[in-house]
Amino acid sequence: MKEVCLTNNIPFINAFQASKNWYDTDNNDLTIDGSQLNNEGYEKFSQFLADELTGNKSIKPEGKRLAVNEAIKEKNFYWHNDYKIPNGVHVFGRRHAPYGPDNYPYGIKKTRELTAIRDSMIWATVQNQSYDVASADALTSKLPPVKTNYNLGNKGIYFTIQIWR
Repeated sequence: MKEVCLTNNIPFINAFQASKNWYDTDNNDLTIDGSQLNNEGYEKFSQFLADELTGNKSIKPEGKRLAVNEAIKEKNFYWHNDYKIPNGVHVFGRRHAPYGPDNYPYGIKKTRELTAIRDSMIWATVQNQSYDVASADALTSKLPPVKTNYNLGNKGIYFTIQIWR
């Protein structure tokens, strides 16, 4: 990868070697599950990336740093909902009726569109440009209606709930 980057004049950051060194020298756990970084892991990783991208120069406008941080958190929400989806059985197989192929492919597509928009927002923020997320979101794929599998049976039956104190 480094060779390809150098050939095409693209910046290359060796995050693998840096993170390997952290695990060799740091006794603290840096992940929540052996894969995804926890808060301490993200602190180390974000500091490393910032140093690598800026040549270890401090960022003068604090507001910009905070804006970039918030943009990244928002993108992470969508990215995690795609790549670490809570119920992968429904999304990627094994349970197909009434879910699976009827509605999840559209949801995945939209989630990836929303993630890409947040990525564009990050780049715009870094370059001191504005980015209208709401307008971009409005242009994403529309989700088709999904027929419910909820059936009351006899529509003449009503339920009441009593709250116990």
